[in-house]
Amino acid sequence: MARVVAGTGGSGDKLSRSGGDSGERAQTKGDSVRPSRAPRTSSALIESDQFETPDHIFLPLQTKYRFNLDLAATKENSKCGRVRCFTAEDSALTKDWAEYGGEDWMWCNPPYSKPNLHAFTEKARQEVVRGAALVMLVPATPGAGWFQNHIFFGHDLYEGGAVNPNEPMWLHGYELKLRGNGYLLKVRFLRKRVSFWQGGKPSKHGAATDSCLIEWRPRRLT
Repeated sequence: MARVVAGTGGSGDKLSRSGGDSGERAQTKGDSVRPSRAPRTSSALIESDQFETPDHIFLPLQTKYRFNLDLAATKENSKCGRVRCFTAEDSALTKDWAEYGGEDWMWCNPPYSKPNLHAFTEKARQEVVRGAALVMLVPATPGAGWFQNHIFFGHDLYEGGAVNPNEPMWLHGYELKLRGNGYLLKVRFLRKRVSFWQGGKPSKHGAATDSCLIEWRPRRLT
């Protein structure tokens, strides 16, 4: 997962504005002295955008899909090698995913700040129409605007049910199969919450929400 590339608005702005008064508290007679509270910043949000997909999630998917490009990574945590990835400096949202991916599948664990989730899912919706094939790991928040607008909108449910129990336990969950707009979607709500990595090892902070996998399958593969 790369750091913020689509801006720091939305939830990032809320975090930076939600802290207390950075100045000293006015003291009146009878008041106890309290230390002033430093304003909160978006550092936690930015840090969360650096999280890496754990191998126990990615490797079974890699066996199935054979990803050749990581669409949102750093050189250090790319799941497809230091060369086959888009970093924040590459600006994945300006690239032609269908062209770079070719006939192969691509992996995307996008930054989890709201403006990035909106931008990456909107981009995926555009690129799958052009032939891009990719799998995303995103927060399982189906009530969010980005989820409603870019994943559910314009699609019909044609099948749903629990995932085959013979798959690795980390990938168990409930899957919805959707179709419309010239392509197919599989949305798998994972039963176990994902614990992301940071610096090549499990993060000390648990995930804030459950996760889901989204398979964007273009018409050429249906």
